[in-house]
Amino acid sequence: RHYVAFDFWNRRLLGVFQDRLELDIEPHDTRVVLLHPLADRPQLVGISRHITGAYSIRALAWADHRLRGSSDTVPGDSYSLWIYVPEGAAPSKVRAATAGREIPVRQELSGQSLAITFDGQPAPVDWEIAF
Repeated sequence: RHYVAFDFWNRRLLGVFQDRLELDIEPHDTRVVLLHPLADRPQLVGISRHITGAYSIRALAWADHRLRGSSDTVPGDSYSLWIYVPEGAAPSKVRAATAGREIPVRQELSGQSLAITFDGQPAPVDWEIAF
């Protein structure tokens, strides 16, 4: 079985691994690695709000080549989601909305890692990434 690994503290995708993952950890350093079974589609692998990678996620679904979710955020704090993007997939549209209004989203695709970031809101934020 293959797994996708995400380094929570360094906020970066480590890649896809099978059987073992080797990391160099400096003295007095700490690593928290989130491991997810590899899916055959884009998948959420990390969030900025909580070490578990799931605490603020109210809903998460994949359908019609879209990854959709709803997140609880902290008003005024930046909130990020990291998505593993497999070979052959590419994000075509990213959006986020709260209380019926769109909010600005920043996105950065680096290799197979897509980071989307938006400012926290008082109400849950519904987000969607089309592939």
